[in-house]
This record gives sequence, C-alpha cells and structure tokens, in this order.
Amino acid sequence: MSKTQKTQTGGEQLDLIDFHPKLAKPIIAEAKILKKLQNARASAQEKENDQKAKLLQLIADAKIPRLPDGKIKFTYDGLTVTVTPSKESVSVKEAD
Repeated sequence: MSKTQKTQTGGEQLDLIDFHPKLAKPIIAEAKILKKLQNARASAQEKENDQKAKLLQLIADAKIPRLPDGKIKFTYDGLTVTVTPSKESVSVKEAD
C-alpha cells in the first residue's frame, strides 16, 4: 500500500496531506496564523495580569477607603477605576 492510500484504523488520524492534498497548504497556513494570534493573546494576558497586580498593589498602598459595598472607586485624570474585591476584578474606564 502506498503512503497516499493509508487506511484509517480505530483512533488513528490520517495526515492532512493524505486526506485532502489540495487544501492542506491553505488549512495549515490559516492554522499557523491562528496559533500566532493565540500566542500573542496569551502573552498579552500575562502582561495584563502583571499590570493588574501592580495597580492593585498601588491601590492597596494608597489605603483608599472602601465604599459601603466593599468596592473601591475613584476618578482621576479622565479615568474611573473600580476595584471589586470579592471578584478580584479591576475596571478602568474613561470618565464620562
């Protein structure tokens, strides 16, 4: 049996080139683009988490009083920052 005539057995996946040679290159090209985007997003997420930790530490160091619901909210220089401690979320919005 030649390489291009492989048979599929239980749980064994054929190589894409064997399954559909005409679409193999465009499929792999798109898959590579998607992988690059996923890697960029993962890297951006790590940077965002680091920045969030720095911001939360600065806010903790400033000892900003909490609102009755436990949140911290302040506006300065066109930004509104809200920290929700129970969810450990930080929201930064441009002030209206």
